[in-house]
Amino acid sequence: MASNENLSGITSKVFDLLSKLNDDDRMKVIKATLTLLGTNLEGSQITKDFLIGTGKNESNNLIDNEQKYFSLKDPNTKVEELAVAARYLELKNSQHIYQRKELQNIILASRRSFDSKHYRRDIDKAKKSGLFTRGNNLTLSDYGQKYVETLPDRESIKKLKSPTKKKSQIKKTSKK
Repeated sequence: MASNENLSGITSKVFDLLSKLNDDDRMKVIKATLTLLGTNLEGSQITKDFLIGTGKNESNNLIDNEQKYFSLKDPNTKVEELAVAARYLELKNSQHIYQRKELQNIILASRRSFDSKHYRRDIDKAKKSGLFTRGNNLTLSDYGQKYVETLPDRESIKKLKSPTKKKSQIKKTSKK
């Protein structure tokens, strides 16, 4: 445990570094740093305060603004967009089963295009990659939640345990 003097010195140094960044980049750096430190924020009050904002300042309220949330998570593919939209619904509405129309509305509200022609293909890819559970209900998996929470830090995502890796793949990578 650090002393109060150490904490104030560290806090000052962190403040100096973060004050040079814009709000979105600052949030990304803080989130990525906590992830690298191994801090599991999933479901904690810190995560809710961090994402939702505790003050009355509307600009901090990422959950009420799809565009800011997507900007923070920065999904690169349609599969990632679907997972980010699902996680947004979980955080905002405590909703864990989604319909196509709900995901579509969130993605469109974030000022991104929704590919309705390839929706089924993208959902199948998301399920095969382990972001969503398999079955009739469309539900974000535990891995999917962790994946979205780790975005946009792609290096940390590589460290997540993918539920789709087969034992033969694990053995081959460990022999190298």
